[in-house]
Amino acid sequence: MEREFFSWSEWEELDTFDCAFYGCKMNKDFGPLKKGKVYSCINMLFSTGVCQAFVSDDTNEYIEFEFGLVAKE
Repeated sequence: MEREFFSWSEWEELDTFDCAFYGCKMNKDFGPLKKGKVYSCINMLFSTGVCQAFVSDDTNEYIEFEFGLVAKE
């Protein structure tokens, strides 16, 4: 699912349903995250439906929002 919204250089599993992606560039708008913007890390916490996009490696500043899933037929 995340490939639709952003590309990344590396990733790691944080927990069974939670992943951290590093060196991310947005492919399209996703919540408050806009196409073309670069983030040092995006945590996709599928277990809770939360996305955290870190603005910089130097700070712990991040944008956090909830997302939902919709099943397509």
